[in-house]
Amino acid sequence: MMPRLHEAGQHALLIFIATFAACTRTDTAPAPKPAAPASAQAPAAATQPDYQAAVERARTAIENNKLTALSTRCLSFIVSPPNPEGRTVVDVHEKHDAACGGDPATSPRVLSIEIDRSGALYTDANSPGGERVRLK
Repeated sequence: MMPRLHEAGQHALLIFIATFAACTRTDTAPAPKPAAPASAQAPAAATQPDYQAAVERARTAIENNKLTALSTRCLSFIVSPPNPEGRTVVDVHEKHDAACGGDPATSPRVLSIEIDRSGALYTDANSPGGERVRLK
């Protein structure tokens, strides 16, 4: 019998799986379907955090700020639901597989990126004490 994951763990697991699946996509994916009219969308969709957007912001920040020497294809992203202050944390781990190397049974944490309500980004990359600094 498998233990039940708490809600935040389920969200993080789903993002991890979605991110892993996104790494195997090709450029020949079918065109996206047009969005449903605003009146047809469920109201809850507007309040759900956009995990994929958080992953893309983190990926872009890592590349633009050279936060790690690792290729972003060798990183996995775990997004936590926004905390009460509205900050979303993206934990970035090494991805170990045949292409990236390393022990597949491990996934060391590399850094975290925090996105606040205003969209500002903070990271603890290259910080020996773990202090978060704002990215430009």
